Amino acid sequence: MKDLPTHDILDSISESLSQNKPVVIRGIGNHYVGEELTAEFLDKYYAISPNRAVWVHDVKARAMDHTRVTQAGLLKDFFKSMKDPGAIQCVLDIPLAQASLPDALKNLDHGLVHGWNHTTYDVPISSKVHPENFTVKGWAILHHAGFLTYPHHDAEGSLTWARMEVGVKFWVVFWPKDRHDDRKHLQEIAIRLGNFTENEDWIRAHCDVEVITLYPGDVLIMPPAQVHAVYTPVASFATGGHFYHYGCMHLTEISRYLDVSSGDCLTNQMLHNALETFRRMMIGIPRLSPRIRMSGGL
Repeated sequence: MKDLPTHDILDSISESLSQNKPVVIRGIGNHYVGEELTAEFLDKYYAISPNRAVWVHDVKARAMDHTRVTQAGLLKDFFKSMKDPGAIQCVLDIPLAQASLPDALKNLDHGLVHGWNHTTYDVPISSKVHPENFTVKGWAILHHAGFLTYPHHDAEGSLTWARMEVGVKFWVVFWPKDRHDDRKHLQEIAIRLGNFTENEDWIRAHCDVEVITLYPGDVLIMPPAQVHAVYTPVASFATGGHFYHYGCMHLTEISRYLDVSSGDCLTNQMLHNALETFRRMMIGIPRLSPRIRMSGGL
């Protein structure tokens, strides 16, 4: 990656994402080889305090009642249960606003780079702005060994990037075999994937599946509406974030349709900033560089 000019990287990645293809880049960033994943480790390298309050997702609780899967706790207590064979837990929402896409990829975030940066002269910020417009660009997730995240898509039409910091993850992505632009078909696939056991024959007939293995330093970027599942075989820690891209707006629209039609059962995290960023991206279109390709190649 270091041998390629940044604009070449961004053009290639943007083209793939606009065609609804996830992108994997191997071996970016720090590799903490030989260091154990502990509360002290997160405190030392990521300034995540052991005393931070978090919402803990518990597999046993999910099996008993899928509407009540979280419990309040402290991060240090989450680590105490990490070696308990009777506990499989995760923390899905660790705010990490200082995190961002790797330096060579930062300009992929068109919502910030073009939507917000290019419009404050023409339209100064004069009203309340939701902080998630700027904080969703960086978060962290933390898992015990053995945690399975069921098929879902990420909410509000965002693209998602994730970088493995410690551990391993098997990221499973699903695509329709045909009818790629048929939103009703995409909705049916997403809903049926929510109960794989009962719908296995139908899913095998209508879906293609790929498993992407992520090791420390690997970065995965997923386009909007990408239905995916994740299995974590060992205790793991990853950073990531959400962003928007002009070249993927056709996929963002489909993703938001799924949110409206079946959002309660298709996503695991709700965002509240999307419309504010979309407005800024629309306002910024007249100021865009001619290098920026719009959705559909316009």
